[in-house]
Amino acid sequence: MIKPLASLCALLLFIPKTGKKYFLRLQCLQALLGMSVEVFGQADYAVRDSLLPAARIVGVQRSAVSPLQRLDGQLLRSFEGHSVADAMRFFAGLQVKDYGGIGGLKTIDVRGMGSTHVGVFLDGLPLTNEQNGQVDLGRFDVGNLERIDLYNGQRTQMLQTAREYASGNTVYLQSRRPQLGKSKSRLSFRLRSGSFGRVEPSARWEYRLRNGISADAHVAWLTADGRYKFHVRKYFPDGSVAYDTTAVRTGGDVHALRWEANLHSSSHDVAQWDMKVYAYGAERGIPGAIVNNVWGSAQRQWDATAFVQGGWKRTWGGYTLRLSGKGGVEQLRYQDADTTRMMVDRTFVQPQLFLSAVHGIVLSEGQGGPRMEVAVATDYAYNGLKQTSRLTLPPGNLNHPERHTLMAAITAGMVWNRWRIKGVVLETLTAEDAGMPDSHRLTTDLSPALHLSCRLGEDVMLRIFGKRHQRRPTLNELYYTEIGNVALRPEQCWQLDAGMNWGQTWGDGRWRISSQADAYVQWVDDKIIAVPRGSGQWRWLMMNVGKVFGRGCDVSARLTWMPKAGSLILTVGGNYGFLRAEDRTDPTDNDPRYGTYGGQIAYQPRHSAGVMAGLTWHTLQLNYSFTMVGERYRASANTLANRLPSWHTHDLSLACALPFVCGLRLSVECCNLANLQYAVVPNYPMPGRHFSLALQYGFAW
Repeated sequence: MIKPLASLCALLLFIPKTGKKYFLRLQCLQALLGMSVEVFGQADYAVRDSLLPAARIVGVQRSAVSPLQRLDGQLLRSFEGHSVADAMRFFAGLQVKDYGGIGGLKTIDVRGMGSTHVGVFLDGLPLTNEQNGQVDLGRFDVGNLERIDLYNGQRTQMLQTAREYASGNTVYLQSRRPQLGKSKSRLSFRLRSGSFGRVEPSARWEYRLRNGISADAHVAWLTADGRYKFHVRKYFPDGSVAYDTTAVRTGGDVHALRWEANLHSSSHDVAQWDMKVYAYGAERGIPGAIVNNVWGSAQRQWDATAFVQGGWKRTWGGYTLRLSGKGGVEQLRYQDADTTRMMVDRTFVQPQLFLSAVHGIVLSEGQGGPRMEVAVATDYAYNGLKQTSRLTLPPGNLNHPERHTLMAAITAGMVWNRWRIKGVVLETLTAEDAGMPDSHRLTTDLSPALHLSCRLGEDVMLRIFGKRHQRRPTLNELYYTEIGNVALRPEQCWQLDAGMNWGQTWGDGRWRISSQADAYVQWVDDKIIAVPRGSGQWRWLMMNVGKVFGRGCDVSARLTWMPKAGSLILTVGGNYGFLRAEDRTDPTDNDPRYGTYGGQIAYQPRHSAGVMAGLTWHTLQLNYSFTMVGERYRASANTLANRLPSWHTHDLSLACALPFVCGLRLSVECCNLANLQYAVVPNYPMPGRHFSLALQYGFAW
């Protein structure tokens, strides 16, 4: 508890304690904290999707205790045809790591903690990759989702799996349930085409079975050559131009097939249940780094993923039982035929199993006193990694690790008048073995968390949470021959967050403003980093050498205007994120010019912002978005040679229902409208201006 208490005082580092600026900045900080939550349709109010692009407000919810950002309803539908990573880039405090092109890997980083600290859950069950710790959100289509939630810390619902408490930040993807109205079945087709030689047909079918049970299925095919022009410019440390080149990006082709099917119980059933079957297969080129005048890449990757998952929940009086499970397998074949480096052709197979049971008991109903609840969750997870190689390797170069994880979480919550309190204690037991010396490991970890919120009137809510969690090394970091280190220790992480939600409605409900602000501090000890070893830059070693201290703030606001007639809806939203993430590894490395101590950690911008505006009029929808990321550095030594320039993009889209055919809808999109040249990841240039055209047709019977 000493570190959290001491670091709470670190928030004062934002404010110099002398001079007139002290009082001015203190007032600014108070004003920011008074702005509070809801980015683009947060839980403060939900929007129901309809067949036409007009959205309607159907309810108000003010129970988000943790910092929450949400995409749902018609705003989410405006991203249909995009990946989840593309839609989430407008969240405050979140950075999308995009390696360029359609086939490039897309992961997310929240508050500078790294993508391995983000837990991703689909319908409440985890999407995991124990091999490298990164979930590629480019594989999931927004069109199949009803809601995307981002929680800083963790969700505060009582009936959660123990796994949901184990991550620093959590992303929830909620599958789209059939919206059939009085119809029994609905079928829709979508064809999207555009730049990069992209062609993407898809179909979705929804059907109502007997007793209110509904089913849906979706299939999509994507093919693209991934070619686009780019412009790169490199500078010497003195500021002079080293090279200035325009070329065509190659090696980013992709051919992917995705299929999924769902069964949902009736909302009137005593027991609620759902089931999902998901399959994904792809062959893609890996667009390599643009270095040493090399514009192409000989690397290729084949992916195959399949899983089945389901959940069941029922309540008897004050007792609720939730059972859920998931089983699947993921296969990845990676090939690098470049003879100038070490040639690789390996296949990795990851079998996965996850089982969970959650028991919830209401101790007090809250009549005349506090409402108190207790929940106990137990999870079991198995993850394995089988490796084969098509090339001859020395003995001992292929390891086959297995990891068994048992988690137990005890949660206690109380709601009394305006106060909400929730405490969690998570115990994790991990056993793993790779069949090699010193690879048998048995570790335990205890992770507590505490959430507290207070509502001031109807429109303002204050909240604070503190949390500790552990990030285990991935199987690659431990056992992959070229980089693995079996002596790695887990990363130890602490978070402390204070924030406020505020919302106001006026003009007979026609105007609505909602906002959120949070200030936070966080620490990471035993940070895992990669350091080069040997004479070749392709040989690296994973080590525990890092300590990171971060402090920052996230601010979001949204304004909506909707006349009584409901034919016109105008929405404007914006967000801003500040992050000062310092390398605190070696206090002696403090040279004012080249030292790393106190420097901003690699690839993390201090400033990021976004603006989004949408106009809906009858069947016409116009959307504009702006994204900005400030300058960054390649390393903790914040020198001119390591500086990476800031970048920003403008996107514009237009969608409308065509009047001559009922159910036919056309959408046009232009991304990077100003044709700016930039790179999210260094040496991986992003496309300039590019377009897409989509035609969608649906009918019900």
